Amino acid sequence: MPENIVIEQEIKSEIRKIKSRLGFDVHISDELGNTLQKITVPDTVGRTFHIYMDRLDFKNEELNDMLVQFIEFRIQHYMPSTILSNIKAFYPFVKVYHETNKDDFDNTELFISHVLERTISLEVEKGNQRVKEPLIIFYKHCIIHEIIGFNLDYYYDSLFERRASGRNAYQRVLQYDPELGPYVDSEIALINEKLIKNEKIPIETRTLLSIYKTFGLRPIQVALLRETDFFYDEILDEYYLNIPRVKQNHFRRRDEFTKREVPDEIVVLIKDLIKINKQQYPDAPVEIRPIFFRTLYTNIHINNKSNTPYFYHRLAKHFEHVMKDACKEYLPISPRTGEFLNLTAYRFRYTVGTQAVLDGKSETEVMALLDHSNPGSVKHYFKLTHEFGDVLNELTNSRVEQKSFVAAWSKKDDVKGNIYTTDIIDSETETLLGGCHLTTECNYEPGVGCYGCGDFVPSRNKTAHTRAKNVIENRINEIKDNSTGHTPNQLTTALYGAEAAIDYSSNPRKKEK
Repeated sequence: MPENIVIEQEIKSEIRKIKSRLGFDVHISDELGNTLQKITVPDTVGRTFHIYMDRLDFKNEELNDMLVQFIEFRIQHYMPSTILSNIKAFYPFVKVYHETNKDDFDNTELFISHVLERTISLEVEKGNQRVKEPLIIFYKHCIIHEIIGFNLDYYYDSLFERRASGRNAYQRVLQYDPELGPYVDSEIALINEKLIKNEKIPIETRTLLSIYKTFGLRPIQVALLRETDFFYDEILDEYYLNIPRVKQNHFRRRDEFTKREVPDEIVVLIKDLIKINKQQYPDAPVEIRPIFFRTLYTNIHINNKSNTPYFYHRLAKHFEHVMKDACKEYLPISPRTGEFLNLTAYRFRYTVGTQAVLDGKSETEVMALLDHSNPGSVKHYFKLTHEFGDVLNELTNSRVEQKSFVAAWSKKDDVKGNIYTTDIIDSETETLLGGCHLTTECNYEPGVGCYGCGDFVPSRNKTAHTRAKNVIENRINEIKDNSTGHTPNQLTTALYGAEAAIDYSSNPRKKEK
């Protein structure tokens, strides 16, 4: 065992504080990464509001993490008085949670729904009408983050209220929850170029980001990874990672694993990280060496022999702020929102699941991809993803600029003031693919980048799009065995775009009377 190691720089980096909506620093955790018992939120008129976290302890690690995330988001985006009003709903919720006997219910979902309904009923009787909305929002937050006991069907049957109307609803749907929802392709490309490939960022963080981006793992799964889980199969000539399967209330168990093939870029990162770990932690036994080492130790931790098998493992709750601290100087701005990207593990996981649905994968396939044993755990990916498309189409059809955009697609040559004035010619097929309204230099390759670009409108030439699709398919086949970077994703996006353009050309819109 190492001596009592306390690294001042590491302690400082793990002090968790966030900026409130009013610009104040709000401390969330202590120097060890533990959530403070009392969180103080200042107001501009000299007042302070307190959130008593000791009264908000579910005695459940995942639920506590979800509530802290929920509170952080509200501190960053809401006024202090609104935050206080929201948090007041959780004190009775946690109280009822502990007063209710779980053994009286057939499953966790029935238990949670009973606690929620009982809390709302009791508070409404007292005249507290504001308790319902924050609890329902939190319920959906837990569904998205796949917390056991939070059921999508129950949410839509009993809790969901449609409020989508007007411009504000359009903005919410268009942005697809830019703070907590899945990343779009352009954001993933920025994360890859600006963060993962940035050698100024610690290799531990770059490895972590790559694993999140590729596999969509939960932090607890990453925390349990060991060097022995990473191995080379000589027969298949591939590197693999045995990913621990984690079930609720069994966060310290490595009994079941899922074998996943590791892309070349992650192979390089893991190898380099293991090499560095051997230099920094030479005495750690081979059989319990994690991929991500704990960097902060205390006497209490060292003397707790029951934690010996996981002594060197970094705690799951530390990954988030360590990742953000390491990337904060290099964080790219999202082209979708104009704000700095919000990095969270669950956004990567949600991206992997959502993309799988958009790629046409079945519930069974998404279950396997995200390592679930219950179809209900992935149902929200299908419901929310398809619902997003339906609502977006419904809302955009009523907006003036969207009508003009649709008109430009349907009648490119005769729309007054049409902005798609630059013809795009595919150099390989020498055919007109469509028009572009950019007036600045563009480095996208015609026939590849254009099909995935919002500044491009396809022509009505079905033959041209079919030829371009064939070219793209040939290029995908050429590189599929020797490239694991962004190029395959870009080509796949282009292929989908070409197929959409073919369909668009085959089914012309009727002219409006």
